[in-house]
Amino acid sequence: MSLKSNSHRYDNTNMVNIANRFHDFELESSEKIVQQLEYERQSLAFLTENSDNIIFTYIASPPILNINKAGTKRSGITEPILSPLSSDALGRLIEKSSLNRLTKKIREATREMPHVVSDIRFLDGRTPERYRCDCKVIWASEENNEYTGVVGKLTDIDADYSVVSDAKDIAIKHGRSAAFSNFYDRFKAQGFTVSGEEAWVLLQYLQITFDLVRYVNPITRKMIHVEKDGRVWETEFDCYAVWNCNEGCSNCISASCVRTKERKMKIEAADNEAFQVVSMYVEIEGKPCCLELVVKIDDTFVPQGYSKEEILSSVRIHKENMYLDRVTGIYNKFYYTEKLCRMEAVAAVAMADIKDFKRINENFGHQTGDDVLRRVAGVIHDAVGENGDALRYSGDNFVMVFSDISNDKFEEILEDIRKNVESLVFMELPGVKLELNVSGVCRPGKVDELLDQVRI
Repeated sequence: MSLKSNSHRYDNTNMVNIANRFHDFELESSEKIVQQLEYERQSLAFLTENSDNIIFTYIASPPILNINKAGTKRSGITEPILSPLSSDALGRLIEKSSLNRLTKKIREATREMPHVVSDIRFLDGRTPERYRCDCKVIWASEENNEYTGVVGKLTDIDADYSVVSDAKDIAIKHGRSAAFSNFYDRFKAQGFTVSGEEAWVLLQYLQITFDLVRYVNPITRKMIHVEKDGRVWETEFDCYAVWNCNEGCSNCISASCVRTKERKMKIEAADNEAFQVVSMYVEIEGKPCCLELVVKIDDTFVPQGYSKEEILSSVRIHKENMYLDRVTGIYNKFYYTEKLCRMEAVAAVAMADIKDFKRINENFGHQTGDDVLRRVAGVIHDAVGENGDALRYSGDNFVMVFSDISNDKFEEILEDIRKNVESLVFMELPGVKLELNVSGVCRPGKVDELLDQVRI
């Protein structure tokens, strides 16, 4: 498909001209679409044109970047940019490494976490030089895995960068400034109560030392954002997502910290790395939350006599134990929620429960009931084998997840489980023959959606 060069046709004041760009890509555009685009343009213009921030919109296909009046004034770019990532105008304006960092974060965004924040640097010698890009990646439909566009703003952070840069110089020469020492001493003496502006200042200084510094609300499990001017709000972003968890951390030290108001510490693992996490109780403008300080454990940080691999292995063993059901010895529901439930490309899911298990508990006691659960879990675990994962979901309910299996093999395993459970003999259960209800679905899909279809 060839592109026509008709740049004289384009004007930044009318969305009809954007439709002309669609025509240049040999795409059809009806009058209704043009009217809708014009409506959206006027709505966006009302909100953005008088803003001091640079506000931009990016359409992925065809790739078009639009900026508001403030952006035009700062950049000198007066019309929408076609194919901006290959544009000389953008390449000359923005530092390559910071632009690559931003585009990488946008590509890695998901529907669950569409918010992207990244700092960029302008190279034209004018001020402001440094900006914080705060944007949201947008998908038009659930079916399409490719994002449709991006909308965001650039905020001047020259002053912030100067504060942090100066603080880093002081930290290198003196450990920490006298001003910060006084501030931190008062921070501790007043029972960890700060204003919004002080909370922001604290973040800037602590970022000198730690790899990650953030405020979180462990009750709602959300991150808290603090602006330089003291504005504070709770975001929509889950605090546990940074640890690749699908639900809240089972060993959440911030939840304990906010209850006891005492400093807590733990070692956490993520992406084959180990991290030390410290949580401190804080009240920002009178509202309780936690300040989390995270530093990656590398070879310069590990205690004498240990290696990073040993620490990481210890953390993994601890977490693995948390995934095991204490009665049956197979995986538990926590393993399902953290590791399995959001998997999108599995081949089959099945669920099983023991018929009349409640009567066994009532008539023969819970110790006998636990023995039954262990034996049944063993049958299911052995039958699934290396074909997938088996876990105790709740009570006498078991779930099986198969990553790659044929329909014939799937049916064979389920039938083997039924027969082998029925053949179990218990001395404590004279005259009782176990029966297992088993159902499943064998077709590609997301684990949680497939499980909803096979619940017994």
